[in-house]
Amino acid sequence: MKLKQYIKRIKEECWALGFVRGGMEMIMESNHLEVDWVKMPKDRWFADPFVLDVTAEEILILVEDFGYDIHKGVISLLHINRKTMEIASRKVLLEKPTHLSFPAIWRYDRHIYIYPENAQGGQLDMYEYHPDSETLTFVKTLCEDVVWDSYVTEAFGEPLMFTANSNDFELDIYKQNETNEHFLPYLQVASDVPNMRMGGGRVFI
Repeated sequence: MKLKQYIKRIKEECWALGFVRGGMEMIMESNHLEVDWVKMPKDRWFADPFVLDVTAEEILILVEDFGYDIHKGVISLLHINRKTMEIASRKVLLEKPTHLSFPAIWRYDRHIYIYPENAQGGQLDMYEYHPDSETLTFVKTLCEDVVWDSYVTEAFGEPLMFTANSNDFELDIYKQNETNEHFLPYLQVASDVPNMRMGGGRVFI
């Protein structure tokens, strides 16, 4: 590796995956958290984990998979051994010319839908996940705006999407149109806290 490439590599951001022991009550009340860290590879890092399934032997998660060779994020499925915290397998489920991240999960009517962030692509697309084949198929475009870290919830009686776009001091709430095909701007919540890009997914995760 050339010197310039090496310096660039060590200066880049890098994320790690870990699972906190205990329930939510312990997490909220404890000043000291016990974390089981996943053993990470050297050629990539993972971020934005979403749990697909948990068995006695392993944890299945969707992640932003950032490879140093392609220098962008793809969406991958990881099988993690619960005993050793080692990655038993990694499978790329979705790759585009643009950077992908935040593979949020929407479970609806016994189906599992994934809508990863694709702000560089200019829209938010939804895919159905098929557990038997561990594959994704395109369903539709959820939103035609540039949105970041979007999260759909039905906690308020109807599907709403919490996200953020260009304004760093506003939380953007989107609502489905009359035919339930797309999400459209519905409400903006101003804040004096910067980086509302994290206001979407971090509100309900």
